[in-house]
Amino acid sequence: MKTDLEHEMALFKYNLIAPLINGTYTETSIKAYCVNVSMKTYILPDGSIKRFSHETIRWWFRRYKDMGFNGLYSKPRADNGKLRALSSEIQQIIIEKKKENFRKTATSIYNELIDEGLISSSEVSLSTVIRFVGKIKNKLNVVSGEDMRAFEMRYANDLWQIDTSHGPIISIDGKKYKTYLIAIIDDASRLIVGYGFYLADNAVNVQLTLKEAILKYGIPKRLYADNGAPYKNVQLSLICANLGISLLHAKAYHGNQKGKIERTFKTIKEGWMFNINYDDFHSLEMLEKSLAFFINQKNNTIHSILKKTPVDRFLEDADKLVRKDDRIISQAFMHTVERKVGNDALVRINGESYETSQNHIGKRVIIRYIPDMKHIYLQSSDGTLKEIYRVNRVENSQIKRQAPLFSQGKDE
Repeated sequence: MKTDLEHEMALFKYNLIAPLINGTYTETSIKAYCVNVSMKTYILPDGSIKRFSHETIRWWFRRYKDMGFNGLYSKPRADNGKLRALSSEIQQIIIEKKKENFRKTATSIYNELIDEGLISSSEVSLSTVIRFVGKIKNKLNVVSGEDMRAFEMRYANDLWQIDTSHGPIISIDGKKYKTYLIAIIDDASRLIVGYGFYLADNAVNVQLTLKEAILKYGIPKRLYADNGAPYKNVQLSLICANLGISLLHAKAYHGNQKGKIERTFKTIKEGWMFNINYDDFHSLEMLEKSLAFFINQKNNTIHSILKKTPVDRFLEDADKLVRKDDRIISQAFMHTVERKVGNDALVRINGESYETSQNHIGKRVIIRYIPDMKHIYLQSSDGTLKEIYRVNRVENSQIKRQAPLFSQGKDE
């Protein structure tokens, strides 16, 4: 079972080589990309700061091609160095933090550096950071030259945008519930490739929506999301890494970067949500059935910019779409946990007990399950999966048990 640090380090490596994996790098060659990446300094998940040679980056790429995401795991180093007071690397990090949010104070930056393990209060004083921020403040206080021009991907599935919006408030079994709409749009074609209504905006529901979209429309090269917890978590990062997807997040305070998905929500609200009677709906299935008709119309209506329907534009790139076997996709979306089997041959997952076999008693086992908990599997040492089921104590009470044999001697 991998540690959190091992997961985070493998994901760090994946994020560096992802453009090589899905062919989205803009340099003239793989070597040129690796050289460009090797010239930058990175903050590692353990808090250390390091640069990597282009040979190392190419080696990671070869490992991924040969072994998949598992090839990026390695044992964490035990010789992580300690940072010195306001090294050039720390200065650059402070500058980047200030660029990201100019209103952030020196005290906030100082506390963040400590929380992230980049400095300690015994090495760097608050006054040192305050003085440095004061020196760079005037240089950074300029109007951003960020390019805000509209963009569009060249091919279908080059980039998907995903987000959550507030849905209608409906009555289910006499009780009012607020709903959330999760939707995914393909950037190049404007095709809505996935959507679903839920009673909670969480990571599990995001993953369910993404899985259905991938099964139907193929695997995107990049997935663009905001920084909320449903979209920024280890499990989603692992899913994308196993499927070769680059997971991108919008910058803080840059909602405009999700323009297409935001406009999609605006169209859904103005064209459908504001024109229905919420009292007519008493389940999420009823909402989705009604919305499905509207989305089908939208996907088959000529787009004002594309001058063709989203469906037709998407199908133009049918030969470029990447698909994988449904079983591979389903396994990529499985969550993984390690559990110790109790003396009753049970393991507990999310508060529920599941039955294994007697020969697993006392052993630690790997459990894999889909997010909605409909299917739970015990993973063997060779990677095969065997489904296990929630314990039924009533049925177990009817099973005839063999009495224990305390002694075995000859009759006299």
